Amino acid sequence: MKDIDARTTAPELVTIALAKLTPKISEFCPQFLWRPSEFVVRDSSWVDLSSVPNPMQPYFYHECLHPGSRKNSKTPVFKPKQFLLFVVVPESQWQEYENIKRAMSTTDTERSVSDHCRNPPLRSVSPPPTASSFNTSAAQRPISHDIALTSDERASSNTRSLFLCTSSNNSEANEIDTNAQATSRKRSHQRSTSVSSATTHSPPSKKTIGTIGTPGRDRVKEALQVGGAANVDIGRVLQTKLESIVFYPIPTIRLEEILDDTDKRAFGLDQERSFNGQLRFDTSSDSLLGVGGFKTAHVAHLLLQPTAPTGLGSLPRHTIVLKRPYFVGESTTNRVYKRYVLAQELPILFREANVLYWAKSLLKMTYEFIDHAICHATDLSTPDWITDIPRLRFVEAGLALVYASTSKGASTSSTGSVSGTYLLEEKIDAKFTKFIHNVQYSSCLKPDNDGFHITQFLVFTQHVQYIKTDGLAYISDYQGSTTLLTDPQILTHPSVGGGTDIFSEGNVEIGVEHFEQEHVCNRYCSWPGFGLKPFERADISEHVV
Repeated sequence: MKDIDARTTAPELVTIALAKLTPKISEFCPQFLWRPSEFVVRDSSWVDLSSVPNPMQPYFYHECLHPGSRKNSKTPVFKPKQFLLFVVVPESQWQEYENIKRAMSTTDTERSVSDHCRNPPLRSVSPPPTASSFNTSAAQRPISHDIALTSDERASSNTRSLFLCTSSNNSEANEIDTNAQATSRKRSHQRSTSVSSATTHSPPSKKTIGTIGTPGRDRVKEALQVGGAANVDIGRVLQTKLESIVFYPIPTIRLEEILDDTDKRAFGLDQERSFNGQLRFDTSSDSLLGVGGFKTAHVAHLLLQPTAPTGLGSLPRHTIVLKRPYFVGESTTNRVYKRYVLAQELPILFREANVLYWAKSLLKMTYEFIDHAICHATDLSTPDWITDIPRLRFVEAGLALVYASTSKGASTSSTGSVSGTYLLEEKIDAKFTKFIHNVQYSSCLKPDNDGFHITQFLVFTQHVQYIKTDGLAYISDYQGSTTLLTDPQILTHPSVGGGTDIFSEGNVEIGVEHFEQEHVCNRYCSWPGFGLKPFERADISEHVV
């Protein structure tokens, strides 16, 4: 594959490789039910890309950097390069495929013998054997030797009734079917439907069965007790929902595209980029991941048809996070979470999706600025903490619209109409951390915390975004893991909204208005290669590393 961005991360490379090769593996043997979720993507050094130490850093980018040609220049030069990726089928899955292949081969052999008994063949002279026909091993002969006749070829072969004779009797060998057409040497290696060719196949190998011992009375008794008393969890089944949806992924668009194309100024429900699918989730508290300030998060499984090439839905039965807004109802005993009606819920989640859309774009712009500055910082030494800049991204996400499949009355949605909506996000399995609170200009973590350098870097990204937008906007409320971020806020200058509520309720405009007075530059901001203007803050100091 060509034109893959050198800044592509290991998980993104895994997604690209699986999307490209999984259909080809399925075509290799359509009868076998392949399980792509078990496939492993490795590089030429046989490193598993799903378990690299820093999954969100560009995987091949550093290998594309070469020493500059200028004298005494320490600035690396970027040069495109080709790399190999392998999609590996696990041994256990491949063994299952081999077993099915042998079973299919046995079935074909039995069918061939049965056909011969019903239609005895006319015999013809076999072509003179050559040394190569006797001595060529399975490993040496071309792969075409092992390919069976297609259905059309078998039909044609049966019509001509031409079969190769294996008898050593010369008189029998002289009996030639005068109506038969000459068989080319090219076809002489193909499988015949005669008894001789059928009986030359070796029997399928049998699996070795280990010694069968006595499990013990107590173990059998315990298993019988547990198994016999088992029953279906009615409550769990009734709380499981399966809904038909149309999924609208949130793309990552360069800021220049957003500025140049008015149709891309906000997230939209683009029908051409949507996917039909199903969403399965448990509405019980068992699947509840957490309750935020105004959203709940549940574990769910997404199945798109066809699967998406990348992002959410690119895996069969993709495990994701389902988010919905809530409000607290009045109760004298405990806290009660209530849902909005669809007319209220859809605008809330759409604004959430739009905030994430803009946050993805602003963060992408930030990394483009960083990478450009590092590559063009001439005659400057590059410290290790600049070379190993944290690589984070916002979760893959999208908006799902639920379509009613039945109509139960005037109070419910009619068949085929939108009956619900969810915000779907990539699941963060690592430890969740709050790096920067909304309208906060410094780290939530202390210097001795393992994630402090990431928080410092995120503070620096706000500086970049503020400068690149000419003091109009930046991302706030950074939170997530050390590689994945979620639930951001977009803060804008008061002159942008003009008194109107834009983006979300979390857009506290005073944060941008006071940014230059409150922001504290750190070592990232101060590195000369970035060329950022320092802000004057003589009255406030912060630990700078």
